Amino acid sequence: MTPLPAFQVQNAAGGNLFNIDSTNSNITVNGAGSFINSSNAVTAFRLQNAGGVNNLSVTTLNLIPNASFETGVLNTDNTVTGWAKKLGSETSIKTQNSNAQYGVNSMEVVTTTTAQEGVKYNYTFAPSTQYTSVSTPN
Repeated sequence: MTPLPAFQVQNAAGGNLFNIDSTNSNITVNGAGSFINSSNAVTAFRLQNAGGVNNLSVTTLNLIPNASFETGVLNTDNTVTGWAKKLGSETSIKTQNSNAQYGVNSMEVVTTTTAQEGVKYNYTFAPSTQYTSVSTPN
């Protein structure tokens, strides 16, 4: 006789969606899984080996404050906190609320015909720290 899982969630058709098997120490998710932390933390989600060493660590902290440009002074040049003109020849950079793809605000960059113009965000990385860059697709 096969032991039943300690905890099991099934769909209406009886298919297993989520199982916790305490006998074999397994967790099985069939389909998409969402893990939502109650607050932003550097330890939002971790997978560790038996020695407690992180094999996978996910943080919910964004290193760039106000990365969505939802706060700050609107329509005033050079007031986007932390951001600067890349070359200095750009006409303006500012937070505006007329063209946001997500939320209500976005950053507006007005350039000239000079190549490589844009914006930059200078960030000082800590030594001996692993960083991963993640971008959200449109």
